[in-house]
Amino acid sequence: MKKNTKTCIVACSILKDEIETLVKKGELDADLLFVSKYIHVDYAQIEKHLRPVIERALKSYPKTSSSSTAICALALIAK
Repeated sequence: MKKNTKTCIVACSILKDEIETLVKKGELDADLLFVSKYIHVDYAQIEKHLRPVIERALKSYPKTSSSSTAICALALIAK
């Protein structure tokens, strides 16, 4: 798997337009991964869909410095 040095943001797709606008304006320099906004209705679905995306992002975007981290904008993982 390719290792990236850029910041990666994992976010709910409900925030997609706003986050992409920040990228287009040059106010945010990050790779973006979005999860479905429809998983919010079922906590089991949140974990089922969000955890693999975050784990994949952490492998692709290793935390080697403050500028290469994976950030999760959807903070809840149900247990």
